[in-house]
Amino acid sequence: MPAQPVATRPAVDPNATALAAPPPGSGLDPVLGDPGILFVGKGVQFLRGGPQVHTELHRRFGEVSWTRMFGIPVVCVSGPGAAREVLVNKDKAFVSAWRDIIGPWFDGGPLVRDGAEHLRHRRLLQPAYRPEALHGYLPDMVAQAREIVAEWPAAQALPLLPRLRELSAAMTSRTLLGRGYDARARRVVADVETCIRAEGWPLRLPVPGTPWAAAHSARHRLLEYFTDAARRARIEPGSGFLSVLCRAESADGDRFSDTEIAEHMIFTLIAAHDTSVAAATSAAYFLGAHPGWQERARAESLARGEADLTAHTAAGLRVLDRVVRESMRIVPPSPNYARRAVADTAIGNRFVPAGTLVVVNSWATHMIAEHWPDPGRFDPDRFLDPAGSGPRSAWLPFGAGAHKCAGMDFGMLKTLVILDAMLRAQDWRVPDGYRPRWRFTTLPVPADGLPVRLRRRVD
Repeated sequence: MPAQPVATRPAVDPNATALAAPPPGSGLDPVLGDPGILFVGKGVQFLRGGPQVHTELHRRFGEVSWTRMFGIPVVCVSGPGAAREVLVNKDKAFVSAWRDIIGPWFDGGPLVRDGAEHLRHRRLLQPAYRPEALHGYLPDMVAQAREIVAEWPAAQALPLLPRLRELSAAMTSRTLLGRGYDARARRVVADVETCIRAEGWPLRLPVPGTPWAAAHSARHRLLEYFTDAARRARIEPGSGFLSVLCRAESADGDRFSDTEIAEHMIFTLIAAHDTSVAAATSAAYFLGAHPGWQERARAESLARGEADLTAHTAAGLRVLDRVVRESMRIVPPSPNYARRAVADTAIGNRFVPAGTLVVVNSWATHMIAEHWPDPGRFDPDRFLDPAGSGPRSAWLPFGAGAHKCAGMDFGMLKTLVILDAMLRAQDWRVPDGYRPRWRFTTLPVPADGLPVRLRRRVD
């Protein structure tokens, strides 16, 4: 179920515990919260309910609170003002803490870099996400989506999530690897998914037979594959993502090394595959649960006749765009953004000691009734007027600041392509009264695979 609405100004909680005493004379207040049960804290609740922990803390303590997750003190931030303060990071008081959360699978990617190193990599990545590059990826994505969705079984009740995952993998293979979804591409995607599964594994030791050990082996294979692929792509350039990275060059001649390209390819494959699946799955659920919106979106997709989706016609899918944005508000594909304080600092007027893990939660931020009236209600028309969709940083599916997702336009485009292909080829419904239980061991997806009944459209 979506997280419950949260209030902005809670009453004083009589059971509040201070994280740390502010320095004398600072004028700062302590961060208040609930450490939970001894050692475990609220870790088990987080694994089971994800952002429900954050929304509970927000209701009790406001935008900045704290708890423990398996012995580790965590400052929990929600609400546009506090979230933006951390993510924009004007005072450079925070660095990325993602490696502490999910492990080494994103090593080398922009998500785990900071400062000048992050800026260098971000600038060299930009050509791969510019409009002209996205337009070059689009035909292959459209062709792949159209072909696969048309083959889905008709008039059957089935779990939609595995099919969306397979579709995303095939599109990712074509766009990022520059090859069809053949046996080699399937091995690459399988290694990517092995790394994804390890993100939530609690025993972080390379014990043989564990997901953690399997992911280390998978990442080693991926590094070997993409280092070799980068060497070959420099000799035989193409229009795919890998080739664009190989050609990326700064004004002073700086370029990615083959190893850096391999690391960025792994990061991009994990991020682009997993987040696209999460975004497309939540949007497909809401379209299946709200047939009126499905018909409105379908009418827009069918209006172009037999023509393939292009950059121009994709920009015209305004109903579907609003559906995706509202779906990402209620079920954001990236519910958390992890940072660590590198010096004593403050969020608002709350003292945060150096070394503290800070997690900004977009899900709880999207459930604040002051900014999103009746926030649990699915209403894509909230996004008819972008200026009317709450204050800055009230909508945070891609983060904010220097670490804002570089591939957000690519992710949005990929999600639109998937849903457009579905709308043109299939009609689908979720069972009456169905409400998914979102799983949070990685990114949020329905724990039961999202059961739907598909019916192939016949014009």
